[in-house]
Amino acid sequence: MNSHRIRRLVVLDMDNKMVGIVTERDIFKEISKSQTLITDFISEIYPTEYREVYARFTDYMFDLLPKI
Repeated sequence: MNSHRIRRLVVLDMDNKMVGIVTERDIFKEISKSQTLITDFISEIYPTEYREVYARFTDYMFDLLPKI
C-alpha cells in the first residue's frame, strides 16, 4: 500500500457492492491491539522506503497515550 501511496481500500461484497473502507488507521488499530503484532511490526528490518509508515504508526501510537 505504501509503495503505491494507497491509504484506503474499498471492501466489496460478493455482488461488487461497496460495504466499507479499510484505512491505514484501521490496520494500525489492529496492530496496536496485539503485543505480538506490535513487536513483530517494530522488530522487523524493512527497507528505508517504509520509514514513512513507521513514522505514521508511531504518531498513531502516541495519539493513544493519555493527554495530561
